[in-house]
Amino acid sequence: MRGGLALSPAHGAGRGGVSGMKVTDGALETMSQILLRCSIIGFVLLLYWWGWLELGGDLAYNMHSRLVPSISKEQFDMIHYVGMLLTKAVIMLLFFVPYLATILVIKKRKTGTLDKTVEEAS
Repeated sequence: MRGGLALSPAHGAGRGGVSGMKVTDGALETMSQILLRCSIIGFVLLLYWWGWLELGGDLAYNMHSRLVPSISKEQFDMIHYVGMLLTKAVIMLLFFVPYLATILVIKKRKTGTLDKTVEEAS
């Protein structure tokens, strides 16, 4: 399967992967591309959110203050600031950091240092 998440049996029981399966290089490449695209989409949405608040913040506040009359402009800004901060943290932790980790694993597998490390550990 070209570019798919192909798994092959690992050499030896209990070694080399989850439940005795070894992840192929193609699967790692595919996973890294998915994680990269998710990161980019997340950051684009975050940029859109920020731009929308910068350009139309007063309009957004006026719309929301009709729905929640007790909200002040400072509270509205703080809610969106914290929301963007949490969204950025989630994007980084769930998509960008795993992307970097898969890239490092791919580079180590291509140089052969990962296989040597696994053999030395067992």
